Amino acid sequence: MLCHVTRPDAVVMEIEVDAKANGEDCLNKVCRKLGIIEVDYFGLQFSGSKGENLWLNLRNRISQQMDNQTPCRLRLRVKFFVEPHLILQEQTSTVVCPVVTLLPVGYCRSLCYERQQEM
Repeated sequence: MLCHVTRPDAVVMEIEVDAKANGEDCLNKVCRKLGIIEVDYFGLQFSGSKGENLWLNLRNRISQQMDNQTPCRLRLRVKFFVEPHLILQEQTSTVVCPVVTLLPVGYCRSLCYERQQEM
């Protein structure tokens, strides 16, 4: 199954996963390709049938959640809460935006602004 994953900087990546792959398989491939260690900071979103933004459930098969759209279109997004016991690197606990090396500095501010607008 082919997945087009849009990064936060609007670059689209092609990820190939098994037809029976779950969301975690796809997220792990994306993070591995980008060199991201702290996978728990990230998630994948897709647009529902009514245009709403939905989080891909990482435990369930992608095909069950996305009605067999080919290629599936996902967006890599930053999550803002991670359980403390899941933080792998000490310096990560003090970093406000874990994707600073991946994105322009202003983008982290826009992520925070987007998050406030959703609340």
